[in-house]
Amino acid sequence: MFTRLLLCVLICTFIACDGVIASPQFRPSRTGRHLNPLEELVAKRQVKADDLRRGTPTRRQNCPVPLQSGICPDLLCSGVYVNPQTDFYNCGGCAKQCRVAQSTTESQAETCEGGTCGCYDPSFPTLCAYGCSDLDNDHYNCGECGHVCEDLSEGFICSNGLCVFEVCPTGEASCITGCTVLATDAENCGACGHACPAAQSTTESQAQTCEGGTCGCYDPSFPTLCPYGCSNLDNDHYNCGQCGYVCDDLSVGFICSNGVCGF
Repeated sequence: MFTRLLLCVLICTFIACDGVIASPQFRPSRTGRHLNPLEELVAKRQVKADDLRRGTPTRRQNCPVPLQSGICPDLLCSGVYVNPQTDFYNCGGCAKQCRVAQSTTESQAETCEGGTCGCYDPSFPTLCAYGCSDLDNDHYNCGECGHVCEDLSEGFICSNGLCVFEVCPTGEASCITGCTVLATDAENCGACGHACPAAQSTTESQAQTCEGGTCGCYDPSFPTLCPYGCSNLDNDHYNCGQCGYVCDDLSVGFICSNGVCGF
């Protein structure tokens, strides 16, 4: 009797253990209920429950980051498996498309990295209204988003974030007026378009000149800057001895000599 009882215990133990070994090992959820591999995908929000009803994700070759269940964490979007970490049209989730660049600009489309759209190409690092841009040489986003240089057909280009007219020799800058030396050009003194003030035509003053990229009265014959230009206070009828001191009417014979009005 004892022998028969012992034999039954051994047989039941073997069957029970075999059942445990053969049964799937589901991971417990936070609520204590075991999740099967497909439920694990839903819990991790890797796929939607509706997608699971249409098809079942399967193990893949070169799976980027398998879940603990061994199933590849790809998404089933519109009947096609995609990697939401890198897919342009399903970046971070189904139907989440990255921005397409406008074809009439020099911008590039966004790319998808880590499930997020962005400008990850170092050659086009800045996101502007029409795509990823290189502000250093983008004709339509020169220096900043939305800053458009003049018509390309006229020769204007974007170089180092500045709109310039053409490519000039070393030491010269490209301005609308052409290639020039900013250190001495009175029309482009220190920067393109920065012109030194002109003298008032009804006076005896002279226009400022450009030296070292700065406007000033560098002509020794007209060394003093007055409101209407560079003046020689020794003989300027309108700035005699000091800026703004006007001698009487020239037609009567008054002149400025050595800074003094005389007849």
